[in-house]
Amino acid sequence: MMAKLFGVMVAVLVLVGVVSAAGIVVKIDSQTVAAGGKAVIPVKVSGASNLGAIDLTVTYDTAALKFSKAELGALSTNGMVEANEVQPGTIFIGIVDSNGINGDGALADLTFDVLGAQGSSSQMNVAVRGAYSTDLKDVANQVSGGTLTVGAPGSGTGTGKKTSLPVAVAVGALVVAGAAAVLVMKRK
Repeated sequence: MMAKLFGVMVAVLVLVGVVSAAGIVVKIDSQTVAAGGKAVIPVKVSGASNLGAIDLTVTYDTAALKFSKAELGALSTNGMVEANEVQPGTIFIGIVDSNGINGDGALADLTFDVLGAQGSSSQMNVAVRGAYSTDLKDVANQVSGGTLTVGAPGSGTGTGKKTSLPVAVAVGALVVAGAAAVLVMKRK
């Protein structure tokens, strides 16, 4: 009888360990960016399954970087991102997606002006203040920061991305259409 009870208790503990270990990993990879340019740094997630909302804090060295903007990463299909630099070197980021974010990839792309001289670096730390599934349940998480190293002009990854004119026009049209829909809804 005691052996069966002990076996059941071990099985429950193993199951609890497996359930609590599940969740997401949010990270910023170490990389090299070009001195004097723009750097687009992705904040990545792995293991996302119906991630509906996440609140993040990203910190960095203001001697090396100056925050410019945040854009929704490619992993989100129906989301919105809001980012505010609450103090120099600290960005609060909120991401929501009503369809849920699934898989591995970029949650957000952060754009910085690279101020540091070649050879300088900045720790890029990320913390999750809260992560929730589309059914509003807490999502377990782990984080991993990286180091951004400033390389020679024109070198490295994260040297910026260009948006083509047709993409910019299409995004602009979507924003105008969304604003028009909101106005129509308010008039009803």
